[in-house]
Amino acid sequence: MISVGSVLTAYLCFNQLLKPLEELHRIFDEVSECTVLATDFFKMTEIGYDFSYSPSAPVEQHWTSGGMISMDNVTFSYPENEDKVILDDFSIGVENGAYLGVAGPSGCGKSSLIKAICRLEKTGGTITIDGAELSSLSRKAIAGIVALVPQTPFLIAGTIRENITYGLDREVSDAEVEAAAKRAYIYDYIDSLPERFDTLISEGGGNLSGGQRQRIAIARIFLRRPKILILDEATSALDNTSEKHIQAEIEKMQAEDGTTVIAIAHRLTTLKSCDRIIVLNGGKIAEDGKFDELIELGGMFSDMYYGRMR
Repeated sequence: MISVGSVLTAYLCFNQLLKPLEELHRIFDEVSECTVLATDFFKMTEIGYDFSYSPSAPVEQHWTSGGMISMDNVTFSYPENEDKVILDDFSIGVENGAYLGVAGPSGCGKSSLIKAICRLEKTGGTITIDGAELSSLSRKAIAGIVALVPQTPFLIAGTIRENITYGLDREVSDAEVEAAAKRAYIYDYIDSLPERFDTLISEGGGNLSGGQRQRIAIARIFLRRPKILILDEATSALDNTSEKHIQAEIEKMQAEDGTTVIAIAHRLTTLKSCDRIIVLNGGKIAEDGKFDELIELGGMFSDMYYGRMR
């Protein structure tokens, strides 16, 4: 038979043990959380140094006017596969106000070429923008002269107005935003919304179609009016009518501002208005000429064109 004293003793012992157990549980929870955070921290410390943030010379010492691009003996390969050369001793000169088209099969170096011009990849050789060596320009300086519109544009969680004016360091009037939207062929859609330009967009533009996302990104360039405009499959999600309208507006901006345009496209008809088209293959220029000239040449460009038209 258990006495009252035994029950009381057991209760007191359990009561005394409970607090240390609770404290031990808290410590184990904190250790577990710290382990997760430490793992993430050490992963961050292993991330390689981003060369594009290296200190650069003042931009004012280099820039003049215009937007000419010169690439001399540029080479590039990914560190994890250095044997596979993406850009092979690549050289080209792009004059101020030129409209250059870039075509070629998948993996030929088109995207790497654009990354090299935007200083997003470290390359060998020399790249200059308007007489300034690219390695001497900061990320901010490059963004001030080069505008890149990728196939999948970056949109923030915010209003349509905030997305169109994203990245600008000046005040933009409502009239300017509306004019940019009209040139990007998306004004009618925005005007049909209850909140119009105050309509909220989810992170990444998840509540918009691919074509709407691209047109909002294109509207930005009409506000920025960059010296160099790079279109990397920027109209791939658009129908023919929208693409022709936007193409005409880009050509108008090019004529008015002397913008140098570089366009990459799988839909080769997009490149019809280009002053010059280069066809890349194996990191080199395989063909070079105007649209009709390359079609008549009967080479790689012609094969790609007729192969997509069948």
